[in-house]
Amino acid sequence: MSLTYSKYLHVSHRSLISKGVYNGALDQDYELHIDPLLLKTCDIPEFKGAHEEFIAYFRKFVTLAPFVQEHNTSDRCYRQILHGFYFPEKANTGLGYSKSSTRGRGISGSLSLQLAESAIEIIDAGFKDPEVFALLPLFEDNIGADRISDMTIAILFYRFVKYTHRVTAELGIKANGFRLDGVLYGLPAYKRRPIIFIPMAILTDLPKAYGFEDIDRVCDYNRRLRNRIAKEIGLTWEEYSHMKKKEWKKLLLNNPKYLQGALDAYKNLVGVGYDFSEDYGNKYADALLNEVVDEYPLDLLSLLTSPKGSIYDVVMAIVQQFKSLVENNYMWKIFNRRGRTPDETDWQLYMYSVADTYIKASGADIDVTRENNPGVGELDFKFSQGAKGKTVVEIKRSSNQDLLHGYVTQLPRYMHAESAEHGIFVVIREDNKYDDVIASVFEKQESLKVEGTYAPEIVTIDASPKASASKE
Repeated sequence: MSLTYSKYLHVSHRSLISKGVYNGALDQDYELHIDPLLLKTCDIPEFKGAHEEFIAYFRKFVTLAPFVQEHNTSDRCYRQILHGFYFPEKANTGLGYSKSSTRGRGISGSLSLQLAESAIEIIDAGFKDPEVFALLPLFEDNIGADRISDMTIAILFYRFVKYTHRVTAELGIKANGFRLDGVLYGLPAYKRRPIIFIPMAILTDLPKAYGFEDIDRVCDYNRRLRNRIAKEIGLTWEEYSHMKKKEWKKLLLNNPKYLQGALDAYKNLVGVGYDFSEDYGNKYADALLNEVVDEYPLDLLSLLTSPKGSIYDVVMAIVQQFKSLVENNYMWKIFNRRGRTPDETDWQLYMYSVADTYIKASGADIDVTRENNPGVGELDFKFSQGAKGKTVVEIKRSSNQDLLHGYVTQLPRYMHAESAEHGIFVVIREDNKYDDVIASVFEKQESLKVEGTYAPEIVTIDASPKASASKE
């Protein structure tokens, strides 16, 4: 489970979102980015006029480009344009694609050179409207929505700082003093660097990408822009669907009418923000799980160190707590957002997150491992303390056709492969259509007991949607 702002800053998730603050994480990024188009309609005091400021930043290039004589740093005007496209990374924003840190990629080196050359080329082609630089994701390699987001934060950095300063004070969050350009700001800090709050109102989704080269292909922002521009300049889908960025750039710069059409198309685009109320991408799953675990503590250390305590008792306590959280509190609502039914991988991840959080919070010396491969398939969980007292857990949805097979065959095989003393079979009951199948699993358990054979414990969790919930 990630270290969310709310957990680290000891403030509730609801307090942050009541101020419109994105509750990001300090140890990983979530796939969101700032869409400059959303700045147009943002009514947060610190961001009024922000879109105009973002576009105006590029106006200096229009002034400098005609005076460039040499395309190297010995030329003062060229050097200023190059410096204008240097955007150092900003840490602790929780945006982007990184899963191991929150340090942005930034823009520097060869990429800054590429953008400087492109800016001069665009201006030399006769385009003086600085808003043309909003089209960079369309025709510049290595410039996608995530880097435009980084660029936006860099250009409007002091707006974000002032916003963070105000919200930090209003919520009574512990602040450190950071002197920036001679002004002292009270900002939360992580690893001696300021945490920068991002308004939810200016964020949109970054779809799944499997590498940086894939980001532009899947980005909805680029897709909408290409579609709108193609329609504006009269290209058919067959003509533009396979065009690479260099081909877009050549087409537009060699045809001023097309570039103007592209610019007009961009100006008519409307930003589409991420719907945090539905949270279809589960951006807030970790934050909500953190709060649930904090609100319903579980003293595993005392249980483990009691005279008769064991790993099995601890694991069963976690499973029963997970059952209670799903059935009696509002965790079922987190898992069933937007009418989507979680699959078994989702349930494994939820269970692992809850178990890992409780174990870490208690300080108990227990290892929890998810999805080992002991040679007989993929085991869901293994809980252990050294080489002794292993307990394995298998999770199945009630709709799984192999539900009975999972209990009779799979779980015993996993136990044998891991030399585990105990096994727990968790059944996620989604509705009453499968109650007969669940009953057959319990019948098998009873028959094993009668035979004198070890019968793993069965825990059913009712995850069917409830009529109402007291919390959001």
